[in-house]
Amino acid sequence: MERHHSLIMAINWIGEACDLDDDPHSGARITRLTSAVLSNINIYCEQPYSTPDGKRIAYTRSSGPDPRVPPYELCVADLERLRVAVIEPVVSSVFIGTSSWSGLIYYLRPNGELVRVDLATLEKQIMMTHWDLPPNMVLDTVSPDHRFLVGALMQPGYSSALVRVDLERRDWKIIYEHPEVLGHVQFNPVHGRDILVQLNRGMSIDNYGRIRYNADSAPGATHFTIDAEGGNYRALPVGEPYTTPSCGHTAWVADSGRIGIAVNWPGMSVRRDALQSSRLQGNLHDPRHPQGNFMVVGPQDEKPHVFAAPEHISTMSMSPGVGATSCAIRIATASPARLKSWSAIS
Repeated sequence: MERHHSLIMAINWIGEACDLDDDPHSGARITRLTSAVLSNINIYCEQPYSTPDGKRIAYTRSSGPDPRVPPYELCVADLERLRVAVIEPVVSSVFIGTSSWSGLIYYLRPNGELVRVDLATLEKQIMMTHWDLPPNMVLDTVSPDHRFLVGALMQPGYSSALVRVDLERRDWKIIYEHPEVLGHVQFNPVHGRDILVQLNRGMSIDNYGRIRYNADSAPGATHFTIDAEGGNYRALPVGEPYTTPSCGHTAWVADSGRIGIAVNWPGMSVRRDALQSSRLQGNLHDPRHPQGNFMVVGPQDEKPHVFAAPEHISTMSMSPGVGATSCAIRIATASPARLKSWSAIS
């Protein structure tokens, strides 16, 4: 059995941050964290790639248009000191894996090593020396006990598989398959017994990235949950016919069994000043949920619980709090400069 090899690297912190104009709605100062002439991205906020205290985050950057697709650099940002640093100069995995708020980031090197880095200490561990899965597997999510890594793998026959890697036994197996595209895979960050999955209906992709469309399938994205073994499939009443299709942005609401989700809004491709003169007649949201496009839903619900918010919401992340009755969330509206917080979501 392979041993974990640990090391702590020297790191060169640099300052790239600069202050922008204050937010006109709240007066809050807006600070741009990165300014290197590269594409920078914080991957996704659904599973925060962050230390437990939120003071350091991981992000990736590259000279290409999407710095989640290799090769790219893995970086860390210190939000208190407003400094950034490169912690791995060449990453070869599609995305990086984490367990929400753990501060532990998993990625692949070009030599086939699976590495885990701790954002707090910058200590690295080589978890596996010989990664033998196909290079197109997405490193999506890690269980909260850091035993398993799960990711989506597009296969030659245009089906999509969820692969579970056992980080202790150093082996892997397919735990779930579907003829359409699976993605945005997330372990429940509290207990790890369940996995949230996005299903992109009407679309299939093979291992070369070639796409086939199925006009007979229901349109747009939806979501479902399975257990950590790939069983106990539970559909979520979101997407057509219950709501507009999912935006693709979701997060677990602690250990409640429910998720927070943003769905599409009719005016998402129309300028606000053009709404009144369009067929939308000024309506931001779908008639099925006119109060807003952010909602909370679980497999036991007949329909989602809509969170009344006049703005259209695009992305969110949840706090790591435990409990089904309350969970603080951070939601970014579609207006880039505006950020709001709400709490006590039942």
